[in-house]
Amino acid sequence: MHSFLAKIFLLGALAGMLPGCGQQSARVISTPTAAQVSRFVRQANLTLPASAQATGWLEERGMDNALWLQVRMPKPDLQGFLDGSPFRGAELETNNQYLISAFREFLPKPPARYRAGQQSLPNARTLNMVIDETEPATVVVYLMWHET
Repeated sequence: MHSFLAKIFLLGALAGMLPGCGQQSARVISTPTAAQVSRFVRQANLTLPASAQATGWLEERGMDNALWLQVRMPKPDLQGFLDGSPFRGAELETNNQYLISAFREFLPKPPARYRAGQQSLPNARTLNMVIDETEPATVVVYLMWHET
């Protein structure tokens, strides 16, 4: 009888822990600080044009850390940004649901017109990018740096 009660108690304790298992708290997009933008561009080996406005930030800490940065810039500055980034000369895709899903907090649905890509970085790091080209005069660039 003692062993049976101990098992029931143990099962009850384990069941009490299950509701939090596997659940992530809602991630909240915030406005990035200058220090966060600086850290992101350093880790991702990027140079943002002076006209770029950083408008969104998300950070996830865990076994593999991840950082997201949302940047708005005039369309004419996009090519210079790409040329000075790990995406220089890369073939960008126009229909990549996997990369869109990496930005689900920022993009609940895919932009009407976008290009996307992924580049490997040194030290087992990766940089994902989605460029929303829907607006006529500006682009919104979504970047995700993460460890693998």
